[in-house]
Amino acid sequence: MSRQFLRNLCRKINKLRTGQMKRLRKRNPERNLDFAPLERRQLLAVIDVPLTAGTNMVVNGGFEDVDSTVTTNFYDEVRGWSTPRGIPVVPINILELANDRQHVLDLDSTPDVADRVFQDIATEEGESYILAVDFRERPVDENAAAVTNTFEIYWNELLVGTYQGTEQWQTATIVVEGTADLTRLEFREVGESGNPGGDGRGALIDNVRVVSVSEMAIANGDFQTIPGDGGAGFYHTREFTAWGAMGTDVINRLIQIDDDGTGNYSLNLDTTASQVDRIWQDITTTSGAQYFLRFDLTSAGPNADLNELRIRFGNQWVGTFFGQSDTRSFGVLVEADSDLSRLVFREVDGVGNNGYGPIIDNVQMFQVSAVTGDLVIDLDPTSTGNDATALFVENLGEADLLSNGVSISHASGAGLTSATVTITNRADGNNEILAVDVTGSGMITSFDDTAGVLTISAPVDVRDFTVADFEAILATLTYDNVAAQVTGGNRTITVTVTDSSITEGSNTSDPATIDVEVDIDNNIPTIFQIQDQEIDFGEALEITVTARDSDAGSSLTYSLKLSGDAVTGTDNVPVISEDGVITWTPSTSGEADITVVVTDDRGESAEETFKVSVADFAPFQGNRALTNVTPEDRDGIYGDSFNGDGPPMTIDSSRAYTATISTEVGDIVVNLFADRTPLSVNNFVNLAEDGFYDGLGFHRVVETQARDENGNLVFDGDGNPVFERFVAQAGDPTGTSSGGPGYRINDEILSDLLFDGPGVLAWAKTSLPNTNGSQFFITYDATQFQNDENFTIFGEVTSGLANLDLLNLRDPNDAVPASATIINSITIDVV
Repeated sequence: MSRQFLRNLCRKINKLRTGQMKRLRKRNPERNLDFAPLERRQLLAVIDVPLTAGTNMVVNGGFEDVDSTVTTNFYDEVRGWSTPRGIPVVPINILELANDRQHVLDLDSTPDVADRVFQDIATEEGESYILAVDFRERPVDENAAAVTNTFEIYWNELLVGTYQGTEQWQTATIVVEGTADLTRLEFREVGESGNPGGDGRGALIDNVRVVSVSEMAIANGDFQTIPGDGGAGFYHTREFTAWGAMGTDVINRLIQIDDDGTGNYSLNLDTTASQVDRIWQDITTTSGAQYFLRFDLTSAGPNADLNELRIRFGNQWVGTFFGQSDTRSFGVLVEADSDLSRLVFREVDGVGNNGYGPIIDNVQMFQVSAVTGDLVIDLDPTSTGNDATALFVENLGEADLLSNGVSISHASGAGLTSATVTITNRADGNNEILAVDVTGSGMITSFDDTAGVLTISAPVDVRDFTVADFEAILATLTYDNVAAQVTGGNRTITVTVTDSSITEGSNTSDPATIDVEVDIDNNIPTIFQIQDQEIDFGEALEITVTARDSDAGSSLTYSLKLSGDAVTGTDNVPVISEDGVITWTPSTSGEADITVVVTDDRGESAEETFKVSVADFAPFQGNRALTNVTPEDRDGIYGDSFNGDGPPMTIDSSRAYTATISTEVGDIVVNLFADRTPLSVNNFVNLAEDGFYDGLGFHRVVETQARDENGNLVFDGDGNPVFERFVAQAGDPTGTSSGGPGYRINDEILSDLLFDGPGVLAWAKTSLPNTNGSQFFITYDATQFQNDENFTIFGEVTSGLANLDLLNLRDPNDAVPASATIINSITIDVV
């Protein structure tokens, strides 16, 4: 096709469009709302396409599971959904409709407060998901006040979409990425200006879905592949990559491409006022598989009713959508009925062919996949991993196997159908018995003593059993061995749970195990296995050792054996109480092998070893990591890598910083000179927020002979020298005046910052320049002679000056120094 032919064709199209627009203006506007009866019914088809069981990760996404005893629309609790806690607490408004949708979320429970409803969803970091939600406006009487129908969707606290309900149910479909563990999905009402809660009648939301997906190949879905040198204009279907246009004449086989001015192209689904546009693409699919079709839609004209988009997929109508003035992402769930499915975008007959049709862009298709790792059972939520340990002692009766409880995660649903518990290595055959307590639960349980299999099942005809029901039942699991002569050693017990409603992917969890030690030696104590631990530097470790002795009258004593670089060369080591509680706050990173030794009255003992890995100290994180580290172990902890300018600059020197030094005798509040001495204030703030000063003392609080206003020494009437307090010095973890963080920062000497009164805050240092570290001092009075000694002044006391007089006098050079007044903490406030 020549370019001259295209130019002539475009002129014809414009004439046709002009004539059609003139005819449109003469029509009855109400005609724009008409639909053929068949198409009305077809529009409902999208509502009738359910997700395959086991794919939706949202609990109660249809809001059908509500408390039947509630007589209003307002619920304090709706399974799976929560509202932010605050004052006032806003209930969840569930509206009951007289149609097949039954219950929907009305995102406006009150005109006074904007509603927020959320659910935390188990996702995997980096995985792709489709978030889809059906929505529409709330129908009201034509004489009612205006209704707000706008809402926002947040994913992991990020705004991912803003939508406004219309008179048709529509589906918003958004591609999102999972985060580790849990991701928060939240719907927020958008009220009118000055009225955050709107009018009490917000958008309706239903059929909320989050599904794991893999992207399908839609060729030229962004319409960026343009024939020749490209550009906005009209292209014949045989020229345009991937997309075809239906029709027999030349005009009806054109595809119109728009350019937003930035080189981004999109499809304008209205090439002419005289034809109804239909474009299509054949897509390779799997018959019976489900897909999410997603696209961006906006309007080319002022009236959304004239920018109606209808979609067909394969042999089914799947939805009608309306372009708005702003671009919005829409989508629909479809199911393929063959291995090659035709996707058709179509403008509406009669009213849409006005030359200003819907604008379509970014067409994507995603295949729905089963949730990976959907069912997970953790038999000891108090420790790392999903496995547990237990102890059975001969002649002491049955043993509780899961005393720390059970945790089951089920991302795509809340119900389970069965659980299976199996002993895989029974040394004493059918004398070894498993049991659970199902009293009053309605569950059915049976134990096959030949196979060693315990089955717990939920009779579906009685009621649905939730994850919580199975957690409670499994927590009662016991093991007993009634053999006349019990065989000692370990038994391995596996536990799985099943949701038989899942028809794609695995409907059974991976097995978790219980390692049961069978003890027949009544003369030797037994210790439950202790899991290895990983903790952060400065994190407090506390582990309760569980040990038993078959002689009920025997008492146990505990001790520890230690090795590893985290406990070598330091006095700060783990200790164990007489009750078997291990406590330790590491003051160095590395690993420690801790061996617990338990001894009974007869001198018989048992040992259990576990490993603790301590992460490296991460400086200047603001998490007070050093608070639990003994002061002596803080000395030099930062090393010398921050010599010079000190920590990375994290303060804003244009803001006002205040430090509150909380002590045993009261608070001392200091204004910090962030704008004058930023290096010093940044250093002080970072040390304080790391907890470096917490628990340190004012190690040097000394007196000097008083001087009068002329600088002369002062004596009393008997000729004895008169002494007064000089400075209060702190910040040394050793308490000797020789300790510090390990690095030195440069001086910031300003000629107008002087020791001209009490309460001056400055760095203490050696006689050499640029040797400031963590030690600081506060003056009791003017000390003009210090102005010549090049001390860096970086703050002044604004309140609590009298508390300086309550600090204990202390000279670290005394043979037996007095006790130092302790700093509880230094907190920083920023304005």
